[in-house]
Amino acid sequence: MKKIAKREMEKKGVREEEERKWKGEAKFRGGGRGEKIILVVLLPAAEAGVGNIGDEIDFLEFDDYKGNTPDLIQVSGNVYAIFYSGSSQDGYLTTVTIGSDGNIGNTVLDSAEICPDQGLTPDLIHISGSVYAVAYSGLNGWGSLKTFTILDDGTVSPFNETQVWIDCLRFEGGNGVGREPSIIHISGSVYAIAHGNETEANKGYITTVEIASNGAISDAVLDKEVFAPYKCKTPDLIHISGDVYAVAYRGHNDLGSLKTVKIFENGTVSPFNETQLWIDLLRFDTETGKGVYPEIIHISGNVYAIAYGGVDDDGFVKTVTIESDGSIGDAVLDSFEFAPNNGGTPDIIHISGDVYAIAYEGLTQQGSLKTITISDAGTLSETCLDLLRFDTTQGKTPSIIHISDSVYAVAYTGESDDGYLKTLEITSSDCLISCDSGGNEKNQFALGENVFVKGEGLAANTNYTIWIQLDPVSEGDAIVSAEDPSTTTPKNETVKTDAQGDFPATLIWSINASAPFTYHEYDIVADNLESGTVGIYNVASDDLDSASVAGIVAPVPDVSALVLFASGLVLVLVYFVWGRRKKTHLRPAFFSFSFFFSNNEGR
Repeated sequence: MKKIAKREMEKKGVREEEERKWKGEAKFRGGGRGEKIILVVLLPAAEAGVGNIGDEIDFLEFDDYKGNTPDLIQVSGNVYAIFYSGSSQDGYLTTVTIGSDGNIGNTVLDSAEICPDQGLTPDLIHISGSVYAVAYSGLNGWGSLKTFTILDDGTVSPFNETQVWIDCLRFEGGNGVGREPSIIHISGSVYAIAHGNETEANKGYITTVEIASNGAISDAVLDKEVFAPYKCKTPDLIHISGDVYAVAYRGHNDLGSLKTVKIFENGTVSPFNETQLWIDLLRFDTETGKGVYPEIIHISGNVYAIAYGGVDDDGFVKTVTIESDGSIGDAVLDSFEFAPNNGGTPDIIHISGDVYAIAYEGLTQQGSLKTITISDAGTLSETCLDLLRFDTTQGKTPSIIHISDSVYAVAYTGESDDGYLKTLEITSSDCLISCDSGGNEKNQFALGENVFVKGEGLAANTNYTIWIQLDPVSEGDAIVSAEDPSTTTPKNETVKTDAQGDFPATLIWSINASAPFTYHEYDIVADNLESGTVGIYNVASDDLDSASVAGIVAPVPDVSALVLFASGLVLVLVYFVWGRRKKTHLRPAFFSFSFFFSNNEGR
C-alpha cells in the first residue's frame, strides 16, 4: 500500500481503538452462577498484500544490439550503472537514471567500452568514491580485473586520452582459467575473487588482489588457492563472519555444492588443515547435473538460502545453516520448487520481513518474477505469493535491485539478446519499524525502556537521519528538533542502508525511568540525505514508520504492572465472593471481569 493511500485512512477511530488497548478497561456485572474471569489479549492483524507484484512501471532498451549477462548497481541518487557483454562479446558500461517512482530516463546517460577484447560474465563492484571495478572473463577466457571512474552524474570519465579504464590485471592466464568470477570486498584494499578454471579440470579457485581507493591494482595477486579440486562453475561468494566466507557453486558431477573457507584481512587464503583448504562442505542438491547458477543470500542469524536451477532445469530454493566458524549443517533445512517449469539463472533479493523475490528465466525463456516467504528459521513457503512475467518474449540472466520503497528494477537480456531495463512494484511492509534491541517490533515503550528502530526496503546504500516527531507528520512538514524527546547529542541518528535498503536495530531514545506518564504519540521519520529536501518530510524520498496511526506511544505504564494490578484485583474479587458465600450460604453472585490490554507489539 502506498503511503499516500495510507494517509487517506480515517485516523480518529483507529487512534481511539489504540488508546483503549493500552489504557485498559474493566467491567463487572452480577446476577449469574459462578465466577467468570475473562482475559482478552488483542493482537494486531498482519498487513495484507505484502509480496504482491504490480505491473511494469517503465522500461528502456539500453543496448539495441547486444546486452548479455547484465549486472546492475546504484551509483548515486537516481543514477545507476549496468555492466554487460555487448557487441562482439566485449565488455560495456552504460549509465541510466531511475527515479524513486520507477520512471527511467528516455536515453542512457553515458556508455563506454571497458573491455575491448572480451568481457563475459562481469561482476561489478564499488571500490571508493567514483571508482568501480569489474571482474570478468576476458580474452580467451582469462580471468581479468579492471577499474574505472563513474561520476555521480553518470559520466564514465576516461582515465586519459587513450583509455577509459584506470588499471587492469589478468589474475589468471591461459585459456578458460577465469570463468564466471564472483568478487567481494575483504578488508581495506583487499578483494577476493572466486572463479573456475577450465584448463585445470575445471578446478575452483579463490584469488585475492589489492585495489587501492584511486583504482590502482597490485601488479600481482596476493594469494591463490584451490577450494574445489574437481569442478567449479558459476560460483557465488558471500561473507559469513570474521575471516569466514562461503561459496555456492556447481561442483563435482555438476552437484549443487556449498563450501566455507577462511580469508584473512591481508588476503591470505588460509588452509583449514594440512590436507584441505575448505572448512566444511555440503552438497545441497545431489541430483547429478542439477546445481546450476546458485545464488546465496543471508536470511537471519546462521540461516542462508540458495536459489538455483535443479532437476529438469526447474527453479529451487533451499535453506541451510552456516555457523560463524564455518561449520555447515549436515542437511538442508527446507526446500521449495518455486518454478516447476523452468527456473534458470535466478537472482534472489529480500523485500521485507519474510518476503523475498526471485527474478529468473522461466518457461520458454520468459522473464519471470516470483515472491516467496522464508522465515528466520529457514522455513520456506509451500506456494508462491505472486508471479509476473515481466517479458513474455525473452528475459535471460536477470539482475534485480531495490530502488525505493516498493519500486524495483530488473536489467536483463531481452528480445534478440538486446539489453533491457524495467521497473516494477513489489508491495512491502512498513519501511521503518520501531523495535527493541533484538529487532522485535514494539510500538509502546514504558519508563526506563530503550526505543530502537530498524529499516527494511528503503533506498539502497543511502544515508538517512532518524528523527522522532510529534504525530502526525505530513507531506511538506518541517522536521523540528525541539519535538524530538531524545536527550542524546545530536538528537538525530545517522544510518546508512545496505544493498537491500535495510539497516539494523538502532537506538534512538532512552526513556528516563523517572519521567511522568505522558502517553505522547510520536512518528519516526527517516530523512533522506541524498534526495528530496533535507529537513522537510517528503513522501517520495523519506520514510515514516506509520502514515495512518501514531508510530510509537511513550512513556506508558509498564504492561507487567497492569497485569499484576489486574491479577490482584481478580484475587480480591474472588476472596470477596467466596467470603460472602461462606457467611451467607447464598448462591454466589455472578461476576464477569474483562480486562482488555495490549502491548501493541505490531500494527
